[in-house]
Amino acid sequence: MLRGKAEKEAQNFVEKLKQHQLDLMPVLDLEEKNTDMTADEIADWVLAFAEHVKKETGEQVLLYTFPAYINRFNGFNNRLKDMPLWLAHWEVDEPRLPATGGWEEITYWQYTDKGSVSGIMGNVDMDKAKSLEALKSKKGSDNPPPEEPPNPPQSPEDDKYWHVELIASGSGSVNISFQFKKGNSDKEPAPSPEPEPDPDPEPEPKHEMIDDYPFKNNNPGDVDPWVFYYRECVSFVAWRINNNLGIPFTNDMTGPNGKKGHWGDGRHWDETARQIGYKVTRTPKVGTIAQWNKGNLNHVAFVAEVSSDQKTVTVEEYNWDVRHGYGTRQVPVDRIDNFIHFKE
Repeated sequence: MLRGKAEKEAQNFVEKLKQHQLDLMPVLDLEEKNTDMTADEIADWVLAFAEHVKKETGEQVLLYTFPAYINRFNGFNNRLKDMPLWLAHWEVDEPRLPATGGWEEITYWQYTDKGSVSGIMGNVDMDKAKSLEALKSKKGSDNPPPEEPPNPPQSPEDDKYWHVELIASGSGSVNISFQFKKGNSDKEPAPSPEPEPDPDPEPEPKHEMIDDYPFKNNNPGDVDPWVFYYRECVSFVAWRINNNLGIPFTNDMTGPNGKKGHWGDGRHWDETARQIGYKVTRTPKVGTIAQWNKGNLNHVAFVAEVSSDQKTVTVEEYNWDVRHGYGTRQVPVDRIDNFIHFKE
């Protein structure tokens, strides 16, 4: 039954593909939580989908996903390692191979969701590829778009990636044109202008970063005292809010304004916070909750440090780089969607 559903979905995808000239590999976007499926069931579905597409079109499918999802399902028991990988890995200088999954290289790296493209309003995803040939469809034109003269390399790292701009046109998810520019890997789109910080801001206090989460060995499939799943990002943040901020926080609770709300996945936290009376801003403070609401990343983290210029924060989190485990990292403020203030 599972294979039949995958093949039916793949056939619908193939019918859409046949309406267009393919220049690049077709893509399968794999990022839904699928909590009712096992790692092997997900792998079965993906392989059946990819096999059907290849049988009907001759094309290999490019797999789009992100590290936390791969790690959540134990790398799909290494069964998808032969598929080319398009990895969404933001807020890092260089992409890292997932700790699980068995992949030996990253074909395509999505490095931000806050890029800018002339003629398109708002933020767009930006990506880099190891090579143009690695992305090309087998049935695409033999004559790639003409290259612009490369920028003079500034360091051995500069010539490492092709810079790729994705420009959507028309309707539907398959009518997409691509512009390829060979250039410096660090030549990123101009960031959105940021407000100037107040002069001589007072330094933020620091929070001691330590993995004191009391349920680090519990089964991630079980429910924690705050009605989240153990060792997820939301469970760790719930622990921080209760233990460090002293606020009786649960998945279903009444806020300062007397209204009831449900927090759920991380992507809903900004909406729930506003609904039940908590302050949501773009300004970080130690003890606020960093929140991302794009796509299916569903992530929240605890702000432990804020730089003096308020342009970078250090966060504590669970289930980001370490599957169901603790980690810390520095993140530019402009790459975080919101900060939730529980103490104001």
